[in-house]
Amino acid sequence: MRDLESLMVHRAPMLLLDQLLEYGDDYAVSEVIVQPEMLFVEAEGLPCWVGIELMAQTVSVLAGMRGKFSGHPPQIGFLLGTRRFHAPMSHFPVGSRLRIRVEESFVDANRLGQYDCCIDSEVGRVEAKLNVYQPSDPHSLIKEHI
Repeated sequence: MRDLESLMVHRAPMLLLDQLLEYGDDYAVSEVIVQPEMLFVEAEGLPCWVGIELMAQTVSVLAGMRGKFSGHPPQIGFLLGTRRFHAPMSHFPVGSRLRIRVEESFVDANRLGQYDCCIDSEVGRVEAKLNVYQPSDPHSLIKEHI
């Protein structure tokens, strides 16, 4: 298990992933077990729409692994949106083991990227395409628009 806090800027309670299972040049697989005390959990379990955040955090872990190998600390990225979100169920029950896989489709010169994502669980598969942006200097970008 990798120390996720060394790979991404998320911290508890917003750090939702438990561990990084595997990664490669253009993909990462993470895992989380749905716990009753997790942020966003309801009586029925974890709403499937939270899967978008799980996918985005897995993209962040992939970027963090790349940064680690090139000597850069974790950087802020922005989830711009999602397309083709498909969830055949409304919730992941408490106790579910979720396996999140993200695969980079492309990243352009401006650092806009698209990722094909899925979450596999005992109750089915959730799929989506995420659009993300990782600016070279996120702090100046945020400061300019405040």
